[in-house]
Amino acid sequence: MSTNQEVISVLFILKGKGLEWNVLREGCKCKVITTENAMVVVYNMQPGPEIQVPPHKHEDVEQIAHIIKSKANFIVNGKSVTAEAGDFLVFKPGTIHGGKIIGDKMTVTIDIFIPPLEGLSIRGNKSLRLTGLDSKKTSSKFFPHFFL
Repeated sequence: MSTNQEVISVLFILKGKGLEWNVLREGCKCKVITTENAMVVVYNMQPGPEIQVPPHKHEDVEQIAHIIKSKANFIVNGKSVTAEAGDFLVFKPGTIHGGKIIGDKMTVTIDIFIPPLEGLSIRGNKSLRLTGLDSKKTSSKFFPHFFL
């Protein structure tokens, strides 16, 4: 490391393997971590007609979706868009979007919501909300979610 580089401190590392999966419906599960400023959701979705996200929007929340594995078809403001592993989709607040898996392989995505989705939660109550990060306090809070 060069002496001119700034060292960035990390408050802590959360081991994802320790977080339990939330089953949203058969073939669709997720892990959720929320801070005061952002929400990260990792989805594992098996192919099938029941695994679809109907068109919806988040008025005051920006969403960034990163396709990790496989591919999916999205409808964004009425237009069809196909995204595959490695692609990012950015949904500005108020963007109408929905989608479904393409093909016969499991799809994995990581979605980031800024700010966190308010009043949304996951059935199964296995989400983690991290609060007071500067004071190093943590607590759990559970969210209903738009997939349900």
